[in-house]
Amino acid sequence: MVDDLQKLALRLGCTTPQGATERLAAYADLIQRWNRRKRIVGSRKPEEIVGIHLADCMAFAGRLQRMGQPQETLLDVGSGAGLPGLALSLLVPSMDFSLCEVSEKRVAFLHHARRVLDARIDILHEDVNVLADRSIQFDHAVSRAVFEPKEWLDIGQRCVHSTGSIWCMLTERQQEQNQLQGEMHRYTVGGNRKRVLIKVSPQVEFRGTDSNR
Repeated sequence: MVDDLQKLALRLGCTTPQGATERLAAYADLIQRWNRRKRIVGSRKPEEIVGIHLADCMAFAGRLQRMGQPQETLLDVGSGAGLPGLALSLLVPSMDFSLCEVSEKRVAFLHHARRVLDARIDILHEDVNVLADRSIQFDHAVSRAVFEPKEWLDIGQRCVHSTGSIWCMLTERQQEQNQLQGEMHRYTVGGNRKRVLIKVSPQVEFRGTDSNR
């Protein structure tokens, strides 16, 4: 699996720090083993965990790396099994990552994975609205496959500084329907699935379709 991860990182433009691919392989194995008992991610096949879930994380990590690996903070909302926040912490060690998750079984997994992988992450077991009400703001915020774009932008605006960035991880179809404006990066994951990663300003106005389309 290590060789496959290294090839995937190269294809997606992601630099892997020393030991990162081995830790990502161990992470993928943890997800698969917990998934048999707890169902912490939707995909059960190892090739989907790597080729889709970790591929999304690598594409995002590559984008952060090209920004110069800033010493900034990033909030991952609805982190689930740590996708992308935990994976990003292994690939962009200069940044500080906070993972917000309400599910007890997924939070338990995150604590276990943090110990096993020696990951530098802060785990926040709370609703993001409670977090936002405490006026804790970050340099970056991301949420993957949890909210519709409009809802996520509304939440993200409350979680970042006025000069921060809200990151949207969308399928190509979602972007076609919502037409978000921002710095855009297109890439492909397993099964030839087209993805769009967009860096959005917190001042942006949503002009897409209704989320209940």
